[in-house]
Amino acid sequence: MESGGLIISEYEGEMKPALWTYPQRNRIVAGLSKALLVIEAGEKSGCLITANCAKKFGRKVFATPGPITGSLSKGTNLLIKNGAEMVLSAEDVLRGMGAAPEDEGLSPREGMGAAPVAGAAPEARILRKLEQEPMGIDELSRGLEMSVSELSVKLSLMEIRGLIKLRGGKYNTK
Repeated sequence: MESGGLIISEYEGEMKPALWTYPQRNRIVAGLSKALLVIEAGEKSGCLITANCAKKFGRKVFATPGPITGSLSKGTNLLIKNGAEMVLSAEDVLRGMGAAPEDEGLSPREGMGAAPVAGAAPEARILRKLEQEPMGIDELSRGLEMSVSELSVKLSLMEIRGLIKLRGGKYNTK
């Protein structure tokens, strides 16, 4: 909360988590997300509940495959079998979300994913701001006149690409 976080719950005050509340929490997570990436999931994993909610909400579901004999791969392999997009790298997620480097006029950076080319693309504007000084998401949102939700997606993708880092609640380019 001190660094700009948010708590969302269907329950009031001091209610402690219980096993029966997790599926409801997973529904909220799926509803707030644009996509879901499942890395490992057992056959009866709560991740599968979240994936089903995500599908119902029309969200993209990604999963990493695993060995057919692995207990923590049974859920992810089942998701892939039932239509989830198979993910083998961060680039697969970016492509699946329509944000692959080649889709946004980005060029490779030595061993670090991709870097934006000059221009008015949101990523270039974000980088120019962060090159001036590290900023939190709220400050960056105001400075760029961009909604926090839109900015959050851009920042996450840029972080995956290795363009920026989050330290102490502030994004920076170093």
